[in-house]
Amino acid sequence: NHLKSKVNFAEILERLLPVSDKNLTLSYKVKRYAHSFTLNALYRDFLNIGGYIKGIEKMFRFKVESGELFGFAQEFLNKYQGKKYLERINVLFLKYYLQDDILFKVDRAGMYNSLEVRAPFLDFQLADFINSIPLSYKLKGLETKHIFKELMKDKLPKNIVYRQKKGFGIPLASWLKKDLKDYMMEILSQTEINKIGLFDYNFVEEKIREHLENKRDNRKILWNLIVFQNWAKKYL
Repeated sequence: NHLKSKVNFAEILERLLPVSDKNLTLSYKVKRYAHSFTLNALYRDFLNIGGYIKGIEKMFRFKVESGELFGFAQEFLNKYQGKKYLERINVLFLKYYLQDDILFKVDRAGMYNSLEVRAPFLDFQLADFINSIPLSYKLKGLETKHIFKELMKDKLPKNIVYRQKKGFGIPLASWLKKDLKDYMMEILSQTEINKIGLFDYNFVEEKIREHLENKRDNRKILWNLIVFQNWAKKYL
């Protein structure tokens, strides 16, 4: 069927494209989507931001259905039944990714460096107004932030208005192979994994090996495991 063809095509591309340590390369994006084509389209993009990989339910020592892992997203989206696809996706990102991830980390990083960080585009009156604008005005074909670009095109240089989105990613993939390798091997050792008792060490070992041998970019799942193991050692 159509879905199976898309999955097969993505998996072929995944094998052909080289593994890169850079952030958000074409190879990285294709490989991420190759893992998630079979997921519900409503929360596929949301999960791709995190550490989702195909077969993630095998990570645990006990049986877990994939629906149990992603049920929170489906439950949240069910509240917005009637809304258009992109509107529902937008609400999901605002609720979880922006509120619980981006703003949370920026606030902590700012305080750590004695900075008071402000997000003027998140003024509640501006946010309410933007949310009231129909989607057809916000997207023009594949061009995002259309209204903002139209407003700023005569006020800012073109190379700023139309430049590609640039995040604040760190070279994590490379660090896990070099600077943080020993640290990763210690935190994710069989002894430490078995102490917590939640994860299947064979799964963890496979993801480490794939990453170190440049077979797959497993930076996100490995980092999530490292963070969780450290948290569990302290609080469980």
